[in-house]
Amino acid sequence: MSSLDITTVLVTLITVAGPLAGVYVGYLLTNRNEKKKRHQALLEELCALSLQVNREINTIVMNKDKDVSWVKVTEPLDRMAVIITMFYNKLVVFKQYSKCIFDLQITCNQLHHLLTTTNVSPDIKSQETKRLLEGLDVYQKRLGDLLDEIAKLNK
Repeated sequence: MSSLDITTVLVTLITVAGPLAGVYVGYLLTNRNEKKKRHQALLEELCALSLQVNREINTIVMNKDKDVSWVKVTEPLDRMAVIITMFYNKLVVFKQYSKCIFDLQITCNQLHHLLTTTNVSPDIKSQETKRLLEGLDVYQKRLGDLLDEIAKLNK
């Protein structure tokens, strides 16, 4: 093989390998950037869903004397559960958060039943209202814990 053939092979190899290496490096950087964007979007969605749940719970609690549906709470809560199960299963505060919502729902339904029953003493209604407000305080703390953990995942 002459030096001209070796030079031709080297030039061809560099000509082909250079763009291929550039494409590969570009792919790696783009893929990394896309994963980061996806991670950011999921965390933003978790925050938005938790605030949507919060808004609906506050509406329900403010209308405790009316029979209201918890569907507007459970739909975003279910979406949050899917995201956390699929991508952030180490986010254990979500279990406490969702259990707290379930407990609050039971308390709210019991209170609604008491408020619509005519032969219940005002003291019992007052005690149950106090219990609902205590449950709401616990829920607010769990919401804060969840949002703190989501913020930590963003770093």
